[in-house]
Amino acid sequence: MSRRTPSVAEVVAAYRPKFAHEVRTEWAIALVYRPFSFVLTPLFAACGASPTAVTMLALACALSLPWLAVTAGESAWAWVGALGFVFCILDCVDGDLARVTARESKFGAYADFLTDTIYRIALYGSIGLMVGRSQTAQAFIPPGEGAGLAAGLACALLAIVARACRLYVEAEGSSAAPLSPRAIDTSTSVAVAFISGIDHLLPIGVLAFGAAGRLDWLLAYLFAYSLGDLVLTQAAAWRRLR
Repeated sequence: MSRRTPSVAEVVAAYRPKFAHEVRTEWAIALVYRPFSFVLTPLFAACGASPTAVTMLALACALSLPWLAVTAGESAWAWVGALGFVFCILDCVDGDLARVTARESKFGAYADFLTDTIYRIALYGSIGLMVGRSQTAQAFIPPGEGAGLAAGLACALLAIVARACRLYVEAEGSSAAPLSPRAIDTSTSVAVAFISGIDHLLPIGVLAFGAAGRLDWLLAYLFAYSLGDLVLTQAAAWRRLR
């Protein structure tokens, strides 16, 4: 028996219970990428694609980013930014598809988590590569692909360690509320949540800063953001575990 293709309205209805949380914690996803996924999800469903298949397509996009950064020449920033934008939409589609077709699973959630981690490493590294390959003066990074790649991967390392620390502390105290850097001081929660959401606009940042020829500024921001994320996470962990 053939599977009925869900409508856009059904996709939106299945997502609606998640909206309040996502708009607080990942507002860029909820407001920028999610609307595209509402339209695309029925198309993937009509093709018979599973949520995991969409996740694997997103993974292929993520793995292509460094290759584009190296081979696409002076227009690499446009290709990397555009493909990063596509990844973020697909990252919404797999979840939408799982919810609306009742095919949510622990494996699917794990595959999505793994793909997100690979994407972050690939995108940060790609930005570093493009900065290192740039022929224009860079204010923060010494010339050379090696220096740029190292800077990009250093940013990814800081961000991933911060995320791993949060997951560890949440697992240690699973009965408590999820750990977040915002737990340090509620008076700054709105500002921190806004800055955290900006991280998901990174593909748009690549397009904007790439067009201006200043990807080095974006890389400097990534370092400051990732380092700040790690510091705030350690402070929140200290408050939770001591």
